[in-house]
Amino acid sequence: MGESSPGSEDESSLIQASSRDNAPEIGNPEHPDERGVEISGQQTVQTGPEQGVEHLDNRAPQSEDAGDISRYTTALKEHGDKVEVLPSYDYERISLMPPSFKARVVFKDINAAGEGKTKKLARHRASKEAWILLGLPLL
Repeated sequence: MGESSPGSEDESSLIQASSRDNAPEIGNPEHPDERGVEISGQQTVQTGPEQGVEHLDNRAPQSEDAGDISRYTTALKEHGDKVEVLPSYDYERISLMPPSFKARVVFKDINAAGEGKTKKLARHRASKEAWILLGLPLL
């Protein structure tokens, strides 16, 4: 009942030792700022004072006109509702690094384009260009 097979104790010791050898080292839990934390397949993440002052932000920087320029996309859509024509957009990635996009809008017989660091900004700039080409007053 309580007996174990002759090789079972040695086998479990080997499994435990093997799993310890393959585990990533995460440093001293009492002093986590002594070394980075290794994440498999990625670069080492720095913790503590050696991290530095640079903070990463996942959002693409927007130009100062991003807030105001969005009104042209809305206004073009509303104008299209009145004249029963909807703007049609298509997008193209210009570059990966730094991110850059080109948007094209077709509205009636007007073709306009805009570029930006995001698809949204490119769409807003294309809408503004179409708005100008339609001869409508600036917002």
